[in-house]
Amino acid sequence: TEASSNLSMKAKEISEQSRLNGEIAKREARKKECFAIMGEMHYISVKEQTEPDYSALVSEIDTLSGEMEELKADLRKLKGVFLCPNCNMEIPNSSLFCPNCGQQLKRNDICSNCGVPLESGAKFCVKCGTRVAE
Repeated sequence: TEASSNLSMKAKEISEQSRLNGEIAKREARKKECFAIMGEMHYISVKEQTEPDYSALVSEIDTLSGEMEELKADLRKLKGVFLCPNCNMEIPNSSLFCPNCGQQLKRNDICSNCGVPLESGAKFCVKCGTRVAE
């Protein structure tokens, strides 16, 4: 039963990852459509010597970009990774250093001395006794 429960959980995670990737792809495709429309509008405006109004498309692109960032954050959370603040590589949540650029990562949820996960609100590490930075 435990194995089937784990398998079911993993299947749900994979399904959710696929759904999020699909939503990201839809928004990316729409952004490309918006840019293509802007290109056509620009061409016509140059040809006809008029001033195009891109404001609706710019607003839509900004909205799509924001939605994509939220979906990507949800996907990273589901995958148990975060972005290195130096090189933007996805790295596991438990990492203390980035494997790509070597950046030391300041983590409030992991002991800076021994790497053990800290309990919420802890003032000292339960393994090595190091004081938690506030």
